[in-house]
Amino acid sequence: MSTCNSYALLISNDGFRFYLDPAAALQSPILKQLVHTQPEGVSLDIPASVLLIVCRYLEYQYLWGPAHIKTTTQARPPPPVVPPKLGVAVALAARYLQL
Repeated sequence: MSTCNSYALLISNDGFRFYLDPAAALQSPILKQLVHTQPEGVSLDIPASVLLIVCRYLEYQYLWGPAHIKTTTQARPPPPVVPPKLGVAVALAARYLQL
């Protein structure tokens, strides 16, 4: 996994790069396997419009998932919104990444 100041790099199939906390990325069993085989960054066959939503979800789960709820009284923000026109594509990407 390539890092820029210790961030994980995910690359969409249309060339966009997404940096996120490695712990957030490693919530996906597939990404966990790929980080060891693609040290320059994880290239995914997912378009940027969909990967952006997946990255937002991974960060949300990392920051506000079940472990966080037990340690804070702060109100949990709403989860990321999936535009209806991308719903099927996001569901397929989530299934592929085992989220």
